[in-house]
Amino acid sequence: MRRTALHRILLAVMIMAVLTVPSVRGTEVDGINYELNATARTATVVALDDGRSYEGRVTIPEWVAVSNRSYRVTAIGMHAFYDCQRLKAVIFGDNITRVGYEAFAWCSALQMIKVNSSLAVVESEAFAGCAALEQVVLSDLAAWCKIDFLGITPRCNPLYYAHQMVLKDTYVRTMQVPDGITEVKRYSFAGCNVVAVILPSTVTHVDMLAFKDCSLLRMLNLPETVTTLSSDETFNDAGLCVLENVTLGDGLRVVPDYAFAGCRLLRTLVVGVNVRLVGFRAFKGCVALEELTLPTVLTSIANESFADCSGLLSVTMSGSLTSIGTRAFAGCSSLRSVTMRCHASRLKLLGDGIFDGVNTDRCVLYVPHGQVEAYRRLPQFSIFTTICEEGTPIQGDINGDGEVSVADVTALITILLNPSMASERARQVADINNDGEISIADVTALITLVLAE
Repeated sequence: MRRTALHRILLAVMIMAVLTVPSVRGTEVDGINYELNATARTATVVALDDGRSYEGRVTIPEWVAVSNRSYRVTAIGMHAFYDCQRLKAVIFGDNITRVGYEAFAWCSALQMIKVNSSLAVVESEAFAGCAALEQVVLSDLAAWCKIDFLGITPRCNPLYYAHQMVLKDTYVRTMQVPDGITEVKRYSFAGCNVVAVILPSTVTHVDMLAFKDCSLLRMLNLPETVTTLSSDETFNDAGLCVLENVTLGDGLRVVPDYAFAGCRLLRTLVVGVNVRLVGFRAFKGCVALEELTLPTVLTSIANESFADCSGLLSVTMSGSLTSIGTRAFAGCSSLRSVTMRCHASRLKLLGDGIFDGVNTDRCVLYVPHGQVEAYRRLPQFSIFTTICEEGTPIQGDINGDGEVSVADVTALITILLNPSMASERARQVADINNDGEISIADVTALITLVLAE
């Protein structure tokens, strides 16, 4: 009885040992070191033993045979190739699904990575410091789009350094995201030198960090199927955004915080008709943007949404607007006209310094019919010298282009020489000094006004 009990105890200990230690580390085959999982029959590529480093070109197999047993090679482990300074190229086997933390970090001579279509996860800092990378080769763009790149920096993606994506022996310049892809994920194309991205109608979510540091990307059009957009303050922290034209499709409801912050070349912006909120600093520092028309259903503009858009000339607000955040348009020093489509009573939340840095002596505030006095009672709008009903012509804007300039001086002189050619609108704004007649004195007053600009 005692012997039987002892055998049972020993058997239980052996079973526990097998269950708790399923892997064997340090099994080297054909110059590659593996950690073997006997239970799952899988193998993970790990660092070489005895301080040795991988060199030259390494091809990771799909399977490895050890002691007459086959193991599927499914992962590249943490620090597997860390600081291998003579490593030149790595070709992934078709069964690799995961690349571990800092797996290739500081491989300073690594020039090429060829990935497989099974890769699903690349962990944080996997390629940190791989500054010599020149190209990332892949056979399946749809599979690449599905990879989860983890971490808080794009150094998990080899494209961040390589810039060149090679698909079926062709360098990718226009990114045609395949049909069936529903999400453009964080860091997917970070650093890639594509000049255009075309999204299919199957995409519903786009993370702007997918395009972080894409220093050649000029245009981005979001299809109507895109209902959510995400970003964060690191999207353009290197100042590399070169987007010039952005169209936000009609499926979008919210422009998130920092969405296009600091895109200094953004000139053309089309905001989808269903956008209801523009987030914190969403377009802060977009200095090339000149005209802005917000959709009619927009209800909220967050703090500093359009701050420091110093080239902005005109803004047309939504008729549904209920809140404008602190310093929403601060630093928009070129503004000449602000058109408010909503009644003053709708504006329940108004932050401080909405128009700080705007020359409110020369910028005209247009408001709905009968709302002039209501807007004058709002401290955030009472700073405008000229508040008039929408459609009222600007005094001195003789040619009707929406601003007062040297061209209007020429137009006024033409009116003096040929009074019969002046339109009724032109005559309304030509009496600059308000003395009841149009004369050379108005030309002098207009020149003074233009010089003051």
